[in-house]
Amino acid sequence: MKVFFLVCVIIAFAGCSQDKNEAKKYFDKGRSDYLNNNLPSAAENFKKAYECDDSLLSAKIMELKSYYFLNRFDDALNISNNLLKENPYYDVALFWRAKISLASGKSEKSLIDAESDLRMALELNYDYINARILLAKIFFIRREYREAIFEYKKALEIEGDLLEVHKSLSEIYSDLGMLDYSQKERIMAGIDKETEESKNKEKRLYK
Repeated sequence: MKVFFLVCVIIAFAGCSQDKNEAKKYFDKGRSDYLNNNLPSAAENFKKAYECDDSLLSAKIMELKSYYFLNRFDDALNISNNLLKENPYYDVALFWRAKISLASGKSEKSLIDAESDLRMALELNYDYINARILLAKIFFIRREYREAIFEYKKALEIEGDLLEVHKSLSEIYSDLGMLDYSQKERIMAGIDKETEESKNKEKRLYK
């Protein structure tokens, strides 16, 4: 009886190892397709990868991203929803569901749904820069500039060299008529070159 049990364990372990090897093979194929912008094939291979190994969350996220960039938002949304059914506190799935909500349309409901998901993602992972930048974008769309500036500044505290954030801040300050601040952010974003005049203005800003 003990021998039979041991044989069963060995067979199960061998099968599990084989599944993981197959999963890795499909994942590597999917990643190669993704990098070469062959997104339909990438999505198919990522799906095969997690069918071999259901614990391979990265394959599910990569399949989701492939569908997202194919503008197949319903397919991407189904994956994010399934991931969140399995784990309601999966910050990456929350971020992508928010991103899909915004890509699907900028209605008030989509903005509210996206904001809710992003706030939860940031509660789970305070330093999640992409979630923080996307939340700032929602505030920017609503022209809630104070909140947008706060989130962009928080993102810069986490990682200082974010050209996209400086560009967005320059647009906000321009809309607010704060042209000196806008120019400073344009320089930080690499849009404008720093001049002696801009250096003097910056000194006056912080006197």
